[in-house]
Amino acid sequence: AYDTNSGQRLWQTDVGAQVESQARYDSVRQTVYVGANDGQLLAVNPANGAIRWRYKSEGGILNAPEIAGDRLFFSTNRGRLYAVAAKNGQWIWDYERERPEEFAIHGDASPRMLGTNLYAGFSDGFLTSIAPATGDVQWARSLASGSNQYVDVDTTPVLVKDTLVAGSHSGGVYGLNATDGLVKWRLPVEGAGSPLQRGSHIYFVAPREGLHAIDASTGRVIYRRGLSGAGAVTTPQAIGPYLVFSGSRTGIYVVDRATGQLRQTFFPGRGMCAAPTVDEASGRLYVLSNGGTLYAMSVSW
Repeated sequence: AYDTNSGQRLWQTDVGAQVESQARYDSVRQTVYVGANDGQLLAVNPANGAIRWRYKSEGGILNAPEIAGDRLFFSTNRGRLYAVAAKNGQWIWDYERERPEEFAIHGDASPRMLGTNLYAGFSDGFLTSIAPATGDVQWARSLASGSNQYVDVDTTPVLVKDTLVAGSHSGGVYGLNATDGLVKWRLPVEGAGSPLQRGSHIYFVAPREGLHAIDASTGRVIYRRGLSGAGAVTTPQAIGPYLVFSGSRTGIYVVDRATGQLRQTFFPGRGMCAAPTVDEASGRLYVLSNGGTLYAMSVSW
């Protein structure tokens, strides 16, 4: 934990394993949740770093958990989705899909609670709608689009009115009917990342084809901007009129959300695999470089 004004380190806690997932803050219970590559989900006191409880799952946790009421939902790279109690980490239910025999893309989607349903993607190419109380599957839809390789659904879905937007690595981006998973539209963009929703527009980045803005109801492309040499790119985040995201080989990109015009870049020399953390109220973003430097930046508009 670091002081946002001075950058001074406040505390550091050894969790015993590598951590790739982002932390999630629970304002109700004043707890930080974070997953580790050995399958631990940790509940941490944000004041001093003390670990309040641990839950050991099967596989590595590569994404932040979802908080919904008194429950946490998280997935692992073994194709398993868990529900545990937020107050003490007690197991409630888990759901597993069979992993494909072929190679899978590194990374996993975070489950997302949208309305009264929980949605989660898996490496076998399926997006599922799950009853959060019981873990029962309400529907499962393949987003592989006929491909047999790299079919992973590693995107965290968003909901725009009654259209659920998600994607698979090989199949592209889909607009689905949220109630039954029927496909409304498909945009075939290989490697599309998790979408960001602002109003009726969806924004996402694909390594080869760059930043896209599309209409959520039809999948129509509003604009596309290439990002040559950026490498793996994080999910766009909004701050004021801009989109910000990181490139693993380059660094931070700041793009005009309305037009896709590149406004500014910051390349620290070794790229940035970590996504920036945005504080829109203060006009700041925080990001960790591949060289191990934590940066605080101001964004004005």
